[in-house]
Amino acid sequence: MPARSPRAAALAGLLAAALAGPADAQTAAVCRGEIVVQGEGRAQAVPDVLRAVFSVEAEGAGPAEALSDASGRVAAMLDAFAEAGIEDADLQTVDISLFPVREHGDGVRAPRITAWRAGSGVAATLRDPALFGAVAQAATEAGA
Repeated sequence: MPARSPRAAALAGLLAAALAGPADAQTAAVCRGEIVVQGEGRAQAVPDVLRAVFSVEAEGAGPAEALSDASGRVAAMLDAFAEAGIEDADLQTVDISLFPVREHGDGVRAPRITAWRAGSGVAATLRDPALFGAVAQAATEAGA
């Protein structure tokens, strides 16, 4: 019988392990100096932090008017968050948008801009998730 090269022997071993099935493949992996481990785990815990995003939207005749109205609503929302005890470090702007509202043309008239819509979102990290209902109510009353 001719001598096999180490490379051919390794390839033959891997092929045999692959064809033999999962148990033999794991054994082959251990024989090559590897350990194969499969497992599943689960963990449960009561949430201790909640991150919620609140958004405002405003419409105006021009971009400046829409942005000003949206900014005013965000300011009122931030005041409500401060009253609820949320620290500034737990607040983050997550979205600012500005786009035209268009009236579509009908073939005779061309499309035209009828208004501008501005929006902004603020993410609030609540260190006490039980406050979510009160914070959501305050944000909604402030214009969210």
